[in-house]
Amino acid sequence: MNLKSNYYQILELSRDASSNEIKTAYRRMALAHHPDKNNNSAESSLFFRIIHQAYEILSNPEKKAAYDRFLESSRVFNQSVTNARGQIPCEQVVSASAYLGGQFNYLLWEIEDLLDDLWKNQKPWADRAKPETWILKILHFWDKWILGPNGFPDYFYQARKMETPGYDAKAFTVNNKNLHQPYRDIVDYFYQIRIRMNKFIGKIGKLDLQNPLFGYNITTLDTLLEAQRMAYYYIGAINSNMKKQCDEIAPYEFQHSCLGEKISKLPENSWESNRF
Repeated sequence: MNLKSNYYQILELSRDASSNEIKTAYRRMALAHHPDKNNNSAESSLFFRIIHQAYEILSNPEKKAAYDRFLESSRVFNQSVTNARGQIPCEQVVSASAYLGGQFNYLLWEIEDLLDDLWKNQKPWADRAKPETWILKILHFWDKWILGPNGFPDYFYQARKMETPGYDAKAFTVNNKNLHQPYRDIVDYFYQIRIRMNKFIGKIGKLDLQNPLFGYNITTLDTLLEAQRMAYYYIGAINSNMKKQCDEIAPYEFQHSCLGEKISKLPENSWESNRF
């Protein structure tokens, strides 16, 4: 597994694999990498979850279609799509935690490229509204469920009322002194998120990803995998929308329903070791 491996490659499959081939590959990989067969190491447990996520997406026709849409339009994962950064070194085999961090780094590049397309081409607000709102959903999730619980919070997240109904990407232009809004626009918010995500990615190998969150029956790893599924879904949808291949997209359905709920208090990690 290298930094840029997609789920087909993780299961050692071709993109045109049948449902039976997907199932067979998953059983083979899961058996070989089950924690019970690998001294219950943290590395084997994490890789096993990544294998399971790959199977969960590729074995579900709707999730697979959304993931394929993401891969086909990706500037990073699709070698046929030109990326301004040029060839990305990715052949070195890496640990499971480094892979997770690398995936988030690539997703940040994907979002950065999307925002460049939307803003540098001077697209009018009517054309930017839906893509920016979907990007904002991704950034909100990372801010609330990844960065905050793991020691890289936006201390004014709640004070800014960023999850207030009607607070979409256009709301950054609202001049309201009561909303604690230091962000000029969604691009400014993205780069603030990127600074904190880079710090998180740099620490990911030192985190205990099986830590539970206070008051929730989920772990840090659950939120990371959910965040990636959500990003694949919306980025693929945004690219299709920008190519006029689809006008509407259904809201992302969370595997862990609590992650999609409005909450009165931001989640916290239950172990101080995951806070920097």
